[in-house]
Amino acid sequence: PVLLTVLNDYKRHIQTGFPFKMEDRIKAIEDLENNITNQLVDPNKAANQVWSLIEDEIRLSKENGIYQQTIPLGGERILVDIAKLGTVFLFFQTRDSQVGMAKKAADGGWRFETVDNTSDAERIKNLFDSLKKQIRQGYFELPNPLRK
Repeated sequence: PVLLTVLNDYKRHIQTGFPFKMEDRIKAIEDLENNITNQLVDPNKAANQVWSLIEDEIRLSKENGIYQQTIPLGGERILVDIAKLGTVFLFFQTRDSQVGMAKKAADGGWRFETVDNTSDAERIKNLFDSLKKQIRQGYFELPNPLRK
């Protein structure tokens, strides 16, 4: 019961938190919940798996990189490249070279918005180019998705 409570709290954290591969992270929790509920996993092993999920979450906060993710954009779900900077900023680039960022919505959720400003778009494209070239340190000017 303690592990299920922890997993429930963790799932709520993901659902309201940083919008990086949320479906995959929630599925991992639900699979473990199912295994615990149906007694398909030893309690000690289940505790280790819960800890492993939490360690993965901590690791997410430390990593910068390019990933692929499906996001809602313009009423559709589109596969995009994601530039994730820890759990602070998330920028995206579509196959047709649109760029944008994840912004916190007024309702507490997240929305993905394209960038119309040419200089902001160039800054985001520069970030993608640098990350693709394994340049992970240095000075980057980026648009601020935290600004309202």
